[in-house]
Amino acid sequence: MLVYAREYRLNLSRKVVPEGVVVVQVSNIGEDPHDVAIRNAKGKDVAVTPVIKANGGRAQMRLRLTRGRYTLWCRVPGHLGHGMKATFIVKVPARRR
Repeated sequence: MLVYAREYRLNLSRKVVPEGVVVVQVSNIGEDPHDVAIRNAKGKDVAVTPVIKANGGRAQMRLRLTRGRYTLWCRVPGHLGHGMKATFIVKVPARRR
């Protein structure tokens, strides 16, 4: 899943991903440094990027996720309060016939 981070907004390439290993690539296209954390439905952060440089910095996370709803959010002070978050769903992949 590709995530574009810019001031007070996270744009996701997909809103639904299959259960299992998920690679999250974050590209900071904003003017401020950002980081991105992934929070599960229980409110626990399960992964976080280092701070990503402004204007083209990148980071990647590879993690195993189970079914459920997750929230991506920026931990830079004040950014979450301005709405810098997005949600996605992890689903069991459909069986192929």
